Amino acid sequence: MYVINNGTASNTLTAAAVASAPGLFPNTINGVNYPAATYAIATNFVGPAGVPGYLPASVGYHLILYATGLAAQPGGVLPTAQAISGVTVTLGNVVIPADFAGQTQYVGEFQINFTVPQVFATMPAGNYPISISLNGVSSPTTINTSPPGLIVVPVVP
Repeated sequence: MYVINNGTASNTLTAAAVASAPGLFPNTINGVNYPAATYAIATNFVGPAGVPGYLPASVGYHLILYATGLAAQPGGVLPTAQAISGVTVTLGNVVIPADFAGQTQYVGEFQINFTVPQVFATMPAGNYPISISLNGVSSPTTINTSPPGLIVVPVVP
């Protein structure tokens, strides 16, 4: 790529393009980064206990994450809802296949549904780092907040 200004071309610049660059939308509460996530059958957001409208995750809960970067999209075109296969969610060190992943009606926004697995019933309550992955490319687990921090999901057994 280069720019022409008054008939003079700039230096040529090359850059790599990737098919996907997954990322979770954050929801920062009291300095802690949670993912933008809701419960599949409730109106609550995923987050800390004691904050109105938020609940921690628990075994068997169906959660909906909101993400970006799962597929390339042309500019100026409204997206068509489409499923995307091969998406996984990593919660702590547990890899969970997505129940569903796909484009929403909004440009650049994807929905990922997953179920908190039974293994968390025997694990301690706490904030577990979360990331998503598509075809071996993972989202960052740390985001550039002030100070930078992990994106976490509070889980209670």
